[in-house]
Amino acid sequence: MPLLGDRDCPISDRYFSVADIDRSVLLSNFEKRGWRHVGPENEWHLYWMSLQTCRCLVNLENDYRLKDDQIINHFPTHYELSRKDLFIRNIRRYRRELLKNGNPIAKCVRGTFLYLDFIPTTYVLPEDYHLFLEEHRRNPASDDYNKNHSGKLSTENLKLYLASTRGEQCTQKLFDDISSIIVHSLKAVCSVMSHDTHCFECYGYDIIVNEALKPWLIEVNSSPSLKYN
Repeated sequence: MPLLGDRDCPISDRYFSVADIDRSVLLSNFEKRGWRHVGPENEWHLYWMSLQTCRCLVNLENDYRLKDDQIINHFPTHYELSRKDLFIRNIRRYRRELLKNGNPIAKCVRGTFLYLDFIPTTYVLPEDYHLFLEEHRRNPASDDYNKNHSGKLSTENLKLYLASTRGEQCTQKLFDDISSIIVHSLKAVCSVMSHDTHCFECYGYDIIVNEALKPWLIEVNSSPSLKYN
């Protein structure tokens, strides 16, 4: 069987499979590349599966082994990044390791990390539901929400808006800080993530920006919507 993306193999010999995920952006892009849609019981190269399918396929009780020319869209231990409680534990360990090694990225001033302070107060629901409600009462929702466009802007339009209202330098720093969050969040789980060459991941980062243009990481999704509007 030819390898996925092998330029020497006939287009008709390239396969992909989608398990219980019907997303037009996937189907249209696969079709543009001439990949054929087959079922999971057939020979395939790329299996874009749901998290539930991944759990069933890749587990200690299942002796299933991927072939050399097969890849799937989730790492077995993706939850080390996408589960908030595990990620917070991993980022804390990451900070301690950097501090121990004297890395300037972990510089602290009065107990606050200058470059690694990007996780807001986090609640694990439903256990922390009452704590969450108490915090919400102290800090109610903003009245600036626009019902007409739901407050949504494309990344490009957001950059243009911020550059015109806050300046290009502040805008560039914001997006540099967001890039830094993504990089350090991945480094924080590098040592505990399963490095399987048969796997890749498409993560979705939820980031909120405060009035001072400081970005905060809300969560990382292992199965983002892949939709746009």
